[in-house]
Amino acid sequence: MVTAADNPEPRYTLQEAADALGWGERDLFRELRRRRILDQRNVPTWRYKDAGLFLEHRGTFRHPTVGTRFYSRPLITPRGLRWLERVLADEKASA
Repeated sequence: MVTAADNPEPRYTLQEAADALGWGERDLFRELRRRRILDQRNVPTWRYKDAGLFLEHRGTFRHPTVGTRFYSRPLITPRGLRWLERVLADEKASA
């Protein structure tokens, strides 16, 4: 679980969410892209960010040969985790 000083609400990485939901991380990423919750770069789409279900952590790191690189990591809120659990359970029940 990730927390930040400026936003004390807990956030989960997709690995933590996958573990909590009983999915593999790669399978969960694939499913979220299939449902268009994440875009092709694994960034949450605006609809799910605006709804408070997902967040996007942006950062930079220094690569030794190409210099400063940017990255983005999807995070899921506790509300988003509960929502995703219902959505995935509903699909399993109807399958």
